[in-house]
Amino acid sequence: MTIDTGWLDLPASVSDDEVRLDKGVAVTRITSRYESPRQVRAIHDSPGRTLTIEFRYFGGQEATRHVRFSGIVVGEVGKHSHRIYSLVFNPVSAEAGFQTMIERAVCDLQSAIESARFEVSEDNSQATNNVISRVVKPELPKAAMAAG
Repeated sequence: MTIDTGWLDLPASVSDDEVRLDKGVAVTRITSRYESPRQVRAIHDSPGRTLTIEFRYFGGQEATRHVRFSGIVVGEVGKHSHRIYSLVFNPVSAEAGFQTMIERAVCDLQSAIESARFEVSEDNSQATNNVISRVVKPELPKAAMAAG
């Protein structure tokens, strides 16, 4: 069975600015709206054991290149912006539940991006992780329930 969340519009708050203390000084890291996805969709293909997550940005589509982040994570990254346009996790299994599958995917993605840091914009990788954790994680189970 294939489960598709459809394109979900993202609120600006999904990529909240990061505030941290550095030697007693509050430092705010502001993520550009061009680094943050404006839409996302997730597609889980049970027979193929894949989870595909696609992103859309302000400024539209650009030429992309194929990047193998790790043995189980591949994606399409903007040639100029280094924004992530799609991620494919293979293999994945929803046997332990969609929440667990997404948590594993986020962990896989974080470690994969660490090893391929030069391939992806740092702000975009943080925004992408936020979107997966805050939007895809709760929406994929809803789409599965709606699909029956």
